[in-house]
Amino acid sequence: YFCVMSLNSYAAEKSGSCGTFLEWSLSGDVLTISGSGDMADYSDSKLAPWYPYAEDIKTISLPSGLLSIGDFAFGECTSLASIDLPNSLTSIGSSAFSWCTILMSIDIPDGVTSIGEYAFDGCVSLATIQLPDSIVAIGEYAFNECGALKSIRIPKNVSSIEDNTFNNCNSISGITVDADNQYYASIDGVLFNKAKTVLIRYPLGKNNITNYAIPQGVKE
Repeated sequence: YFCVMSLNSYAAEKSGSCGTFLEWSLSGDVLTISGSGDMADYSDSKLAPWYPYAEDIKTISLPSGLLSIGDFAFGECTSLASIDLPNSLTSIGSSAFSWCTILMSIDIPDGVTSIGEYAFDGCVSLATIQLPDSIVAIGEYAFNECGALKSIRIPKNVSSIEDNTFNNCNSISGITVDADNQYYASIDGVLFNKAKTVLIRYPLGKNNITNYAIPQGVKE
């Protein structure tokens, strides 16, 4: 006896649910998310339902009612060069865009309050990113290995930055901080706490690191 199965039974699905009120569908190289609310979180990029097609996805269309991008949602979408985020968005999950290796720029809309750990880890082509004033927390290693990133501006409401947030960002030559920020300050492109007693991050792309004179008053 021979067991005959349709080849379609092995084919990955090209549509389905990705949140309580969110659906996804794939047509060619375009991934479309529709509906509203929070996206589901995944514990690994490979568990996102569209992962079998991740390397082929060039465009992701997000709905205006989307509130959050889930953990590991679009990790390893290695053909994704840009994406428009909706104004309804409030959070970007951990590893949400990790290893999107040709993603070159992204504007985060005003209203987003948190960027999860490793959110843009390994986005080696990411050269520009705009952080809105609504941002409060930036997770550890959020921009790890973003080797093309040349500068970063810390908005006024950010109250939490890990010292490894910009780990291995070798091209950053300066970090600026909004003057109204109550927690952080910048001196000549170097990131300090507001009291300027703790040096948090010296940009690796800044010249004369060997000759840098630590300001008086810095204790650590």
